[in-house]
Amino acid sequence: IDAPDVDTTPDIDINRPPTPRDQITVHINDQKTPIVLLFGAQQSGKTMTLVRLSNYLRPLGYEIEIDTNFCTSTWEYNVNSNNFNEMLSTPKPLKGTNYNDFLFIKISDSKGNPVCQILEAAGEDYFSKQGSAKRSFPNYMQSVFSTPNKKVWLFITEPNWDVEYGVKQNYVERIRFCYNQSTDKKDKFIILYNKIDKTSLISGGKINTKTAEKNCGDEYRGIFNIFTEGGILGKTKKYKFVPFSTGSYDEYGGYTRSRDEFPKELWKAIQESIKPTIW
Repeated sequence: IDAPDVDTTPDIDINRPPTPRDQITVHINDQKTPIVLLFGAQQSGKTMTLVRLSNYLRPLGYEIEIDTNFCTSTWEYNVNSNNFNEMLSTPKPLKGTNYNDFLFIKISDSKGNPVCQILEAAGEDYFSKQGSAKRSFPNYMQSVFSTPNKKVWLFITEPNWDVEYGVKQNYVERIRFCYNQSTDKKDKFIILYNKIDKTSLISGGKINTKTAEKNCGDEYRGIFNIFTEGGILGKTKKYKFVPFSTGSYDEYGGYTRSRDEFPKELWKAIQESIKPTIW
């Protein structure tokens, strides 16, 4: 069942006008710790992916903290920051972010050493179903892209995305445009195949990852070619593929977390991506 449109995100003052996009400015104070960019369309599951990963890491001793200084130009960011812990403990699915709602968190190990930073930004600013694949990114995102931090781009896809084929191809071209315009040679890439629990790719508790990757490539034709190098002598994959599920949702607005295997594999892919190794 698709996640109901339940909004347990911060209480936004409907009488207060949203901050205009051209007034949004952000600040990356830590320009050494790698940044994971959750890249996806609206309602692709970015917020719930962040929540599920955070809920997996906290019991393992990791600290999950909001960077309250990331965006002081919008009142919405302060509201989101104040309600982040409530978001992590909610028994209900979270509604997708609006265009000026985003979160920037830092994950540190049990000794307080920073591991990575994660940006969860508005899907509309990454990809618009009606927009051109080559339209420029907002200034606040460009400022994040241009920092010296190593980036891990986490491109979110989902099986049987309920949009026209042309929209899916436009999404692939948007990712290609991003790859060509905004990435650095030291960046790494993860393709997250979200909502895999809605498919027949899980049998007996086991995930058929090979078939899942093939299905993803068939549905989002050309997506893997963006991150594949080589010629007739062989090709090298420059990405990691991670099947994923945030959990299940019922018709009453209830949410049950997915089993730990999913965030565990995602965290493994992130850790391997931020290490100074070649793959």
